[in-house]
Amino acid sequence: MKDIIVYTMRNCSYCQKIKNVLDQNNLEYSERDVSEFPHEWEKVKNITRSPMFPTIELNGEYFVPGRDYNNDQQLILLLNRRLNAPKLEYDLDILVREGIKSLNANLNSLQTKFVTLAKDVSQIQKILLDITQDAEEEVKKEDKDFFDMQQNIREIIETDAKNTEQEEK
Repeated sequence: MKDIIVYTMRNCSYCQKIKNVLDQNNLEYSERDVSEFPHEWEKVKNITRSPMFPTIELNGEYFVPGRDYNNDQQLILLLNRRLNAPKLEYDLDILVREGIKSLNANLNSLQTKFVTLAKDVSQIQKILLDITQDAEEEVKKEDKDFFDMQQNIREIIETDAKNTEQEEK
């Protein structure tokens, strides 16, 4: 019996690549095209919560691309490790409880990182606001200086025009 099951989809080039790599590494597998095994695929999707192809099942453990492996070499390494590891019997309750504890710890760590990131973003926003306000004040000052300069030029022109007019009389 083949321990590896590969869930594939027609016209999936990555599925074909993975099957070729499995063949090259002499890893026997059973293929389940989702169009031929829709109920089985629904079960896999419900378990993994990741409808990605090709999803690999090995002795009840699922390997999803992008979640468990990022390329064919990682998948082969992962499968070989699992195939060569001693078969251990796990108490499902302990396995689930420990998995949840690990997940919670990782979520808490992420929450702390997000809080720190939010503080950093807030500081950056304050800095940008200060820079914007300084720039606006500088523009207002330059606008006032420009306006004053225009006013002075008008006054000079008007004065020159009056002087020229008086000289002509």
